[in-house]
Order: sequence, then structure tokens, then C-alpha cells
Amino acid sequence: MASNPIENSIEQLTEDWSLAVEQADVRLVRILSEYENQSLIDTFFDYLLAIDIESDTFVFCSETEYTDTNAFCQSIVKEIEEEVQIWNTANIPEDIPHSEINWKADLTIEDPITLLTQNLNSFSRYVSPDEKQKICLVLKQPAFTKKEATEFFSEILKQDLVSNLRFTVADYKEGTLYDKLSSQYSTEVKTIIPSMDIAGLAEQLASQEVNEGSADSLYRMYLMRLFNKAKAKDSEGIMQEAKNCLDIISKEIENDVNWISQIVTVYTVIYGDKLRLKDYKEALYFSDKAVEAATLSEGKIDPTLSYRLMGQTLTGNGAILCIQKQWEKAVKVYEQATKAYESCGDYLMQCETLRLSAWVKEQNNQKSDAIDDYIKAFYLVNKMTPEIAKHSTYPLIVQKLLDSTIRLDKLSDKEMDNVLSPILGEEWRSYVKEYRKN
Repeated sequence: MASNPIENSIEQLTEDWSLAVEQADVRLVRILSEYENQSLIDTFFDYLLAIDIESDTFVFCSETEYTDTNAFCQSIVKEIEEEVQIWNTANIPEDIPHSEINWKADLTIEDPITLLTQNLNSFSRYVSPDEKQKICLVLKQPAFTKKEATEFFSEILKQDLVSNLRFTVADYKEGTLYDKLSSQYSTEVKTIIPSMDIAGLAEQLASQEVNEGSADSLYRMYLMRLFNKAKAKDSEGIMQEAKNCLDIISKEIENDVNWISQIVTVYTVIYGDKLRLKDYKEALYFSDKAVEAATLSEGKIDPTLSYRLMGQTLTGNGAILCIQKQWEKAVKVYEQATKAYESCGDYLMQCETLRLSAWVKEQNNQKSDAIDDYIKAFYLVNKMTPEIAKHSTYPLIVQKLLDSTIRLDKLSDKEMDNVLSPILGEEWRSYVKEYRKN
């Protein structure tokens, strides 16, 4: 076993997975974990592709995302063809068994599920004519909905599959996709629940890296502990680990001013816990500390990072002031946050803080000033890509302007149409309306 705790976890999962794919009746192996472990699951899938691991299973990893069944199946088959070509031309060390694969996909099959399964069957028979070696297709991030996942694999599992063909997918407890499928096909679907805790593993790894005189490694260990205490909602533990972190920062910042960003990180964790406890007075105190640290960074560290830190801390500070209904103070804070994001060129967050500033002004009966902020935010769409504009809170700004009775003196319907049609499409009003419903 590897001495690295993360490597240990990957190797244990590989062992569990190997045992699952060897089971005669299993067709689909589902790895069920917490979403925070996604990066570790992705690493595991990459690990399966290594040519020097102790596994007899022939693994393909598909990167294809699901849009519809026809395109999905065709894309996977083409991916397999491309991987075969890569294998045939790869520079593989002599001590690793390697022979050319003379296999071609049959792309003449019209039905998409049949196209996929018959080509997988054909490839599996080519690689292992006696069907003893397992062939596994890993769907890394197919982006299924629950309905799509169930329907797709229900069709797959109805097919006449060769005995050595397997599929593997990841599933997450926060939004499981395959529970219904697992219930319907209890024999064919094998669920593995790995023992993984990415935060805990990271803390172990940080502990291993602590060397005498190494402030960086010691700080990483305390920081991982701080995050884990926050996750466990251990307020006393948070304050202890925060003190450990700040003790190191206070010494190191004399020689490296970039440590100032870590002060912001620590105070942000603290005030987040105070918010959880609804201790708004303390939350505001530590939020003010984070703002103070971020402000002190101006002119001392990279300007982009400095202004972004200011924007982030001021936005958090404004949220606490809103909870306390301190509208006038919140207005000033959001205006400062907007300027900070403008200074670092983060137009998405500049747009968001303008939206928040406008909302606060509405609460403070500053209707005309609020419209001015919404209009400033409106024109920032010219500095964003269409995708960012569509999938951010920007449509809410547009809807606010459409609903306004005083907006027309400052922004006409024609001007809105001229600005938005090239970006959101000619039916932008319908898009904005649907966005608000969702």
C-alpha cells in the first residue's frame, strides 16, 4: 500500500471496484459517494487508465456528455475508435504487454442503443475471445438527469450483452441518479460506497508533510483542521484552529506580505460559523476584520488579487448588514464592493454587487438610485459572454428593469432590445420570464 493517505484511498477503491466487475451477473458498477469527493473519484477513473496498475480489466473512459441518446451513443463509439488509434500508435515501454488492435466500429447500425451495445460487444470479443478478460466503459461525467440515467441504462441492460462487458458510473448522495435503476436491476447493478473523506484525507496528508521549520506545511495542516471543524460545526474547535493559523500568519507576514490573503480566509471561516449560530454581532465583527485585512493588501500584493479580496469581503459584509437591516451602511459597502470588482476587471461580480446595491436601495426607499444601479449593471452584459450572462443573476436585473415604471425615462424598450437581442436572442423576454420561474 502507498504511504500517502489519498493514494491508499484510491488503491482501496480500485480493489473494491475490481472485485465488483469480476462478479458474473454485474453489468453496471455504481460508485456512490459525497459530492465533495468528486475530484477523488475523477482521480480514480484516471488511475484505472494507467497501463501499469495491477488490474486485468480493459478500461475505456468516455468524456461524452448526454444531450440525446442518438448523439450520445454515436459519440461514445467514435471515442472508442479514437482510443484504439491512440493505443496503436502509443510509445509504450517494452516491459508492458502491447499488441496492435485491428478492430473497426460498425457505424451502419441505425438504432443508437444497438449501435453502442453491438460495437461494445464486438470490441469485447476482439480483446477477449474467450470472454474471460473484463472490458469496462467508464462514463466519467455524462451529465444525465435522473430520468435520462434510468431510461438509458434500462435500455442498455435489456440488450444481449457479452458476459465480460461492464459499465461504471459515479453517483452522489446529494442527488442520486441511479437509485431506481439499482432497485429495478438489483442483480445487474452493483453499488460501491467507498470510505472517502477528502477533507479528512487532505488533513492527514498535510500532517504528513509537516517538517520542522516549515511554516507552509504546518499552516496547511492547521487550515485543513479549521475547515474540518467548520464542516463539523465545532465552534470551539474553529476558534482554536483559527488561532493556530493566525499565530503562524503573524510571524510569516513580516517576510512575505502575500500571507495577508490567508488572514481573510481565516476570518471568513470564523464569521461563517457565527452566521450559522445567528450571532450577527460577532459575525459582523469578524467580517469587519476580513475587510480590514483585504483593504490593507492594496498596494502590497498583486492588484487583481487585492481588489478581488476587497470585493469578496465587502460583499460578505454587506450581506450581514442586510440581515440586520442596516440599509444605509449596506449601500455604502456594496458601492465599495462594486468599485473593487471594477478595478480587478471581474465584471460578473461587479454586475452582481450592483444588483445587490440596487436591491438594498429599494429597501431604503431610494427607488431612483436603485434604477441607476440596475441600468449600470444592465450595460455590463457587453463585457460578458452570452453563456455567463444567461446563467448568472443577470436575467433578474433585466426583469427588474422591465417591471420598473420609472425606468423608461432612462432606458427605453428599444434600447433594451438593441442591447439584448444579439446576446440573449430575439426572444430574450421569454428567456428572462422563464428564468424567473425557475
